[in-house]
Amino acid sequence: MAALCRSCMTLRLTSTRSYITRSSLSRLTSPDKAPARYTAPREIPIHAALPGPPEKNPMPSLTQRLMDRYDVSGEKAALVRRDNPDRIRPGHVVSVFTYTNYPSKAGVSVFSGYVIGIRRAGLETCLMLRNQLVKTGVELRIPLFSPTVREVRIIKRDPPSRRRIRRAKLFYFRKPEHDRGSVAGFVKADEAARQRKK
Repeated sequence: MAALCRSCMTLRLTSTRSYITRSSLSRLTSPDKAPARYTAPREIPIHAALPGPPEKNPMPSLTQRLMDRYDVSGEKAALVRRDNPDRIRPGHVVSVFTYTNYPSKAGVSVFSGYVIGIRRAGLETCLMLRNQLVKTGVELRIPLFSPTVREVRIIKRDPPSRRRIRRAKLFYFRKPEHDRGSVAGFVKADEAARQRKK
């Protein structure tokens, strides 16, 4: 198992391929001898714990403060509130005005489309719009309370005589037989009506 070489006085362990010299063996056999570079352990100061938040779950109050900052008038929140009879519903045609170079607010771009889905998640509330551009279906998910969203305008609602769409997600609009096409005609009619009112 072990072989002793008298010429170099080295103990060789053939199983582990490690070498133990005479000086290292003497250090191992004298436990009372302290190492040359020994430093006493340093005391680490322990500070008192910081006071926690006044409430157990601070997220609701933080979310409300952010919503008040990005929606001062409360118009955006009213558009998706369930108790509002004039809220946005799936199937409505909506135009969203967003800033292209926020925070300068110099340029504004517009995207219009059918509302095929509404995700109500507080500050992360989103609208899913679908339109047809150059005969190609285009969908855009818009965060409602984003600071880049300037205005959300309802272009066309379903008439009261028409039966209400009884689905929350209108993903079947993606099928060719159910695709309603472009909303450019509704947008032009809405702009013409607004010009006549002026």
